[in-house]
Amino acid sequence: AAIDIIKEGLEILPDDDVLNDEYEKYEEYEPVLLSEMDTFYSDYEDWSNGGKENIQSVKDKLGKTHENCIVYWYGYEDSKDIYVLDKKYSKFTGTIFVPDSRQSKIDDWYHDDPYYFSIYGDDKLLYKSPKMISTQYPVDFSIDISGVDQLKINWNGGACTWDYEIGLSNAYISK
Repeated sequence: AAIDIIKEGLEILPDDDVLNDEYEKYEEYEPVLLSEMDTFYSDYEDWSNGGKENIQSVKDKLGKTHENCIVYWYGYEDSKDIYVLDKKYSKFTGTIFVPDSRQSKIDDWYHDDPYYFSIYGDDKLLYKSPKMISTQYPVDFSIDISGVDQLKINWNGGACTWDYEIGLSNAYISK
């Protein structure tokens, strides 16, 4: 909110040194969308162990629209996106949801413990979602990532068909 107020002031006084200095200070702490960060490594981007796409808005199985989404398709237990944080951030928040396009009929197919969305900090498990089958409600999360150098995201969707989608919305990294 402070950034918005300072921006209004800069519209009136664009050359004000004090406002410009304050803007730079606050901007440094503004949360960053995960979908706007570069991945250091990804199994999903080259589709070798899954796939993903950034999508502005996606509806879930309940009809609710989610914004700023990353949608993952299938994925193995060791599939991953890795982001380098350089120990500069303290919190990771977002919502995990099942997109309305997921075919419910395949949720009961047997696989080796699939349907989990996991988040790791320097290879230590920080968060594991409930089993994300088609009847699972969206799940909000907030994780302490203080001191984490590499953040790893994993969607284990069973890797048997393309229909094992999972969505991650409004995923923000904060200082």
